[in-house]
Amino acid sequence: MLRNEVKEFLCQMKSGLVEYFEFDNFEITTAYLVDIVGHFNKLNLQLQGKNANVITHSDKLKAFIEKLKLYKTRINNGNLIMFQNLNNIIGVNMLPEVIKKEIVCHLDNLITEFGNYFPDMNLLSSEVIISPFSCDVKNVKEEAQEEFIELKNDTTAKDHFKVAPLNNFWLKIRNSYPLCSSIALKALIPFSTSYLCEAGFLAMLSLKTKKRNRLDIDADIRCALSKTKPNFQILIASKQCQNSH
Repeated sequence: MLRNEVKEFLCQMKSGLVEYFEFDNFEITTAYLVDIVGHFNKLNLQLQGKNANVITHSDKLKAFIEKLKLYKTRINNGNLIMFQNLNNIIGVNMLPEVIKKEIVCHLDNLITEFGNYFPDMNLLSSEVIISPFSCDVKNVKEEAQEEFIELKNDTTAKDHFKVAPLNNFWLKIRNSYPLCSSIALKALIPFSTSYLCEAGFLAMLSLKTKKRNRLDIDADIRCALSKTKPNFQILIASKQCQNSH
């Protein structure tokens, strides 16, 4: 059994962690931690991506907090469906009361900490930004209401909104509707994640290996990170096959 092998290894290493293997309900507690960390990893992946912004992240975080509240209710009712590993270990048995209290307490603490780290996720302008053509004018700041009414009745802008990414849409109309665009761009422009920095760093690592550590990667990394697709026909046409021609 893997547990016994790990315990034996820790004993050989004279690690203080071996004492945890003697605790009652050790497997149950470990299974719960594996499951809850799995939910954290899923949330982490949802918060990554090129087109992420404060509004989409706010929605994901609010949804996760609601899930934690749901998990708490299910645990109190003896329902472990959201924790697969824990459910497999418990099987048809009842979750020990002491473990149930610990899990509920842990979920309560998580809900509280998320509230402390992200205290203001109710963005008043989010509806205006995400659904401008179905939003009520009452939800718009007073100084931008007249301009917003003009935007709602602009069929060209409405057609563009259906096909363009959110950021591109507001950037395109910023000259025609500066007040509304200003509200939107203040929420969309800030970097809500370090994803772009991490992507750039990973690209650099893949280019500048140990054997190429003296390489000047300015041009290479620009190509690796650029979204612009090269026009190979024009590039080929501008070159000569033979220098003598």
